[in-house]
Amino acid sequence: MHALRSFLNEKNRSHKKIPDGDRKEMEWMNDVCIPPCCLYRSMENCAGSVEELPYLKANMENHLYKHMRGQVKGSDAEVVLAYLRGKKHVDPTY
Repeated sequence: MHALRSFLNEKNRSHKKIPDGDRKEMEWMNDVCIPPCCLYRSMENCAGSVEELPYLKANMENHLYKHMRGQVKGSDAEVVLAYLRGKKHVDPTY
């Protein structure tokens, strides 16, 4: 019975129910390079157990991916290109 209840709870959890506070904390922790597996474990510990979280690890990873994609800007690409041009200037075979 416990397995069925756990299965049903897992199916009902959704990324739409990630609280705003958790979203901000996830984004901040991800910005300081904490890996998603550690981040999810931290959220699980704060909630008390994995059953208490209203979202799945996959939902959290999708949210973080969306957050990271939104941070890429044109200036980021320019910095990368400038770095590569500098490498080529130092070593023409690069």
